[in-house]
This record gives sequence, C-alpha cells and structure tokens, in this order.
Amino acid sequence: MTTLDPSTEFSNSIVLLPNVYECLVKYTPEGLKPWLATSWESYDNGTVWVFHLRKGVKFHSGNELTAEDVKWSIERTMRMGMGAAFIWDPVESIEVVDKYTVKFKLKYPANLPLIASSSYGAYIMDSKFLSKIGDDQAIADYLNSGHDAGSGPYMIVKYDPKTEVVLKKFDDYWGGWSDDQFDIAIVKIVPDASLREQMVVSGEIQITRDLPLDDIPKLQQDPNVVVQRSSSYQELYAMLN
Repeated sequence: MTTLDPSTEFSNSIVLLPNVYECLVKYTPEGLKPWLATSWESYDNGTVWVFHLRKGVKFHSGNELTAEDVKWSIERTMRMGMGAAFIWDPVESIEVVDKYTVKFKLKYPANLPLIASSSYGAYIMDSKFLSKIGDDQAIADYLNSGHDAGSGPYMIVKYDPKTEVVLKKFDDYWGGWSDDQFDIAIVKIVPDASLREQMVVSGEIQITRDLPLDDIPKLQQDPNVVVQRSSSYQELYAMLN
C-alpha cells in the first residue's frame, strides 16, 4: 500500500479503498449504474452535467452526504493535482444547486458520469469532518495514519502498509447488510505469489489473487479450492523497441 488519501492514491491501495469510499457512479460490466448519485442528466451538448444524490447516506463519522461533500472532494483532488486528478481536466466549475443536487460546468464536452465512476480520483469524502483537520497535507497525514472519511460498507480499523489492513463493517451503511457478509475483513499484504498460493491451499487465508498461472490446473483439481475466472478491467502491454 502507498497511501490512504483518496485524492492521490494511484497504486495498490485500489485493493482497499473501494470498500471504504464510494463514487457518484458505479462502473460495472453491464454499464454505468447509480451509486452515490441516483440519476444524472446533461445539457448544452455535454458541457453541463447535473447529478442528483442519494438521500440518507451516512459517512463513517455519522455526517450525512450532501452536495457540499461532492464539491469539496473533487475540488480537493483537482487542487492537489496528483494521482489520477487529470481525469477532471474538463471541469471548469462545480456548483451546489441544493443539498442533494450538484452541477458541473465543463470547458469542453465530456462523459462526466464515466469520469465520476473512476476507481481512482473520484471518491467522495466527508468534507465536514476532514475540513476541521487542517490543510490538504494535514488531511493526508491524518488519513495515512490509518483513518478514513468514507461512506462505504467498511471502516479502516488497522493499517500497516507492509503487513495487513483490517476493515470493520459500518453498521449504518446505506446499502444494508445480509447475514452472509463479513463483519471483519483482514487484508494481508503478501508480495510472493507462491506463498499466497500455499496460504490459500492450507486454509490460512480464504481469498487470494494473481497466483502462478502454471499452477492453476492443479488448483482446479483441489477439492478444497475454488478457482474463479472473470473478465478484467486491466489491459497490459509489453512494448519492445
């Protein structure tokens, strides 16, 4: 893990942050779906976008999500200019229309819902809580010490960037909970793929990923292991000069 600051994270913390923070829009294999925003529309040839927020969403502090949080979060990411902040380049200004409505004015036409669904740089934070801490650097220091200010299903209760992160379910999560979901999730940081394979085969851990490809056929024959395959959002290129 490199950082817990949603405005600047652009690396391996992607494993963690989507469980803690949420975006206006959710990117899925079936297309864009509502998330913190329940609907949106565009005007003036795609240079004005209006998002209508979900009501009753609570941050982990207990504060309610409002349009002010959306404006503050995205403006902070743009202002810091790090990580994936470049995705917001089309945005000229952000306006709070009312408590649950936010308007974006763009410099040029862009698919803002797609941008707002990004797994990097588009998370919405608890501005009422974080703004009391201090400037952008003070907020980053606070978050990187193992805290969060999200609205997602899990809260960070322990953070060691070299060994493990512990997440605890947020009881007041707007999406609700079912009996078969985890109350506590421990994310162990194990760089060695062969060791991860040994740990999951022995039952020391329950879920892992990115195992040695040559071992997949053997794992598929193991009655104690379930191998799941799915489409990836990632494309890797090897370019030889």
